[in-house]
Amino acid sequence: MKSEEGSAKFFIPLSSFFISFPIFAESTTSLMQNLNFYISLGDFAKNWKGEPGTFTIHLQDLCIRAAERGETIYGLKLLKEAFQLYESHVDVKPGKRKASIPFFRDNQARLIGPEMGLFVQSLYEKQDIVPDYVAKSTEPWLRITLDYAQLADYCLSNDLYLIRCKYNRDKNIQVLAERVAMEYDNIYYTKNEVGFKPESRFFSILYNAILEMENPRYATKNPEWRLIILLPPEEAEYKYENGKLQSYLELDLPTTSILDIQLLPDIHTQIGNYTNLVGLLKKMGVKAEEVVKEMKEEE
Repeated sequence: MKSEEGSAKFFIPLSSFFISFPIFAESTTSLMQNLNFYISLGDFAKNWKGEPGTFTIHLQDLCIRAAERGETIYGLKLLKEAFQLYESHVDVKPGKRKASIPFFRDNQARLIGPEMGLFVQSLYEKQDIVPDYVAKSTEPWLRITLDYAQLADYCLSNDLYLIRCKYNRDKNIQVLAERVAMEYDNIYYTKNEVGFKPESRFFSILYNAILEMENPRYATKNPEWRLIILLPPEEAEYKYENGKLQSYLELDLPTTSILDIQLLPDIHTQIGNYTNLVGLLKKMGVKAEEVVKEMKEEE
């Protein structure tokens, strides 16, 4: 399609779009563990809709978030390398190579192909390693530990994806290269045009690379899981905050999935916040003494 918005070289039916990863990660015993996520105390209180038994999180668009931070999505680096690996093996002539295919629409943090937002909530396996964005913040935060079994069941019941990131760089590139080999002839690419045949599954490869594959240096630090919802941008929610128009997606989770809550960085410097957090949890229908870390330790 010309400039990603013009006339398409090939028609792209939405039926050709699918994601190949399972709705949740392999349910092996080694992977079935409780997961931790972080939310500012302000957002936790502000997002709640006043309905006991649920709490609300806002999922952010992964591609837009990366663009705002000036980051290149790691999986896209691997996908480009996979194109180069395939082309080196089959000796594609320089003028015919497709490794430089643009993955985004012109001037947008929106992927080519069916117009979808990739709304993601990151979760982590380890409690004792706090993400940098939390450690560097001056705001109070909550670390909430969720029961894996309940979360996986909730995802199955609501058609959500729950995946564990893959960190083996060489294996990831090899998997992508094999899939690129199958799709290569379904992609039309010149300096000015990008197009896809109706049977193309390239978008599946693109989304898998972005959502599943991460930098190996994070594997031992704190392996990441992702709760994912794919949604057209017109179905997202929007708000203007801190000088930015932001898209997000609301997700209500059951409070019964909460195993542990800890106020960060230190409750002893936040006596008011801690006291009111206990009160808010009770109003939400949560037995604070069973989930608040400090209260459990007092027993």
